[in-house]
Amino acid sequence: MNLIELSNSVREVQIYVTVYHTQKLDSGLKNNMMTMCIGTLDVALSRFNTALLRCQQHPLIADQYYAQLKTCTRIINRFYRWMIRFKNWPTVISWFPVLVLDWIGRRHIPKIKKLHDNIITTLDDSD
Repeated sequence: MNLIELSNSVREVQIYVTVYHTQKLDSGLKNNMMTMCIGTLDVALSRFNTALLRCQQHPLIADQYYAQLKTCTRIINRFYRWMIRFKNWPTVISWFPVLVLDWIGRRHIPKIKKLHDNIITTLDDSD
């Protein structure tokens, strides 16, 4: 098990989110959608990083939740890839990445919150 590997796999996404917050954007539907996606990704990353930090502090919990942490890593990376596709694709066909982002955001991003809450609850119960 390698929690550092999981942390490194989302580092590119974290750097992109940080850089995006410093940019000045024009108004428009596509930029508004990108802002919403960045917000979703930012919250998901903060929850994931908190859960990962707690697992690094408590190795027994890390063994228990490693598979779910790996799943969350894949969810974050997939959301990030589709967000980049949405940004780079022409406006005429950008409806398809919007549908995929909506699906990932509604079906899979809540798994990150659930994992975060489970880890926090487990640690609070053990204290």
